[in-house]
Amino acid sequence: MKLTVKDSEFFYNKARTAGFTDISFTLDTGDFMCILGPNGCGKTTLLKSINSLIKPARGKMEIDGRDMSEMSQPEIARAIGYVPQLHQPAFPFTVLEVVLMGRAPHLGLFSSPTHCDIAIADEAINTMGIMAMRDKPYTQLSGGERQLVVFARVLAQKPSIILLDEPTSHLDFGNQVRLLTIVERLASTGIPIIMTSHFPDHAFMVSNKVMLMKNGRIVDMGAPDEVVTENNLNNVYDMRVKIINIDSDINRKICLPVGEKILAS
Repeated sequence: MKLTVKDSEFFYNKARTAGFTDISFTLDTGDFMCILGPNGCGKTTLLKSINSLIKPARGKMEIDGRDMSEMSQPEIARAIGYVPQLHQPAFPFTVLEVVLMGRAPHLGLFSSPTHCDIAIADEAINTMGIMAMRDKPYTQLSGGERQLVVFARVLAQKPSIILLDEPTSHLDFGNQVRLLTIVERLASTGIPIIMTSHFPDHAFMVSNKVMLMKNGRIVDMGAPDEVVTENNLNNVYDMRVKIINIDSDINRKICLPVGEKILAS
């Protein structure tokens, strides 16, 4: 599976704010791309555009060479799984019912979930480690628990591409690591994944590609060691950042904010 974005651009209004411009990249089978950047830089807008929730003003997006503008919504729903930043429930569905909604793209208009669909949903719930809340009302869960349920729904959907918008933002430390481990495992099976994050450390932990954004544009893109540098992070976040390599058994880089604002000259 291959996702291609060519010269894509989107703005919410004529003032050309809160969008993105000149975005081009390719995501191949097994790629895990982490998108980093400050609030309002266009990360979420870009994911919504790839998921066809909004239409780019310019450019082209393709799945395996096929223009997504020529694909139906059910086709896109079967191909792309999307986990938003926060999902606000409207009705007290059970966790199982919410996860079963991930099977909707595979069902007919008037079809009901089969025993096979329920088994797939249960497998997704078990994978996320939330079987104990299977029959609980979704409205009674914490924000972090809902995030795990929404991710289980995407697993039940069995998409070919996964988009994650700050998936760890409402999770405790332990569940952050568990979720990243699951996502990394999915990428190892060949599923291309895009994840936005406010934590540069995540890029070192799980991704093989990084896109750094600021003001709706790509600042740099490539391998984590090449893109997640002190100079790049200082520029993007206007904050001094120190990158330290942890040796011993971990052998991974971490990012530490120094906390001193960089003053414009």
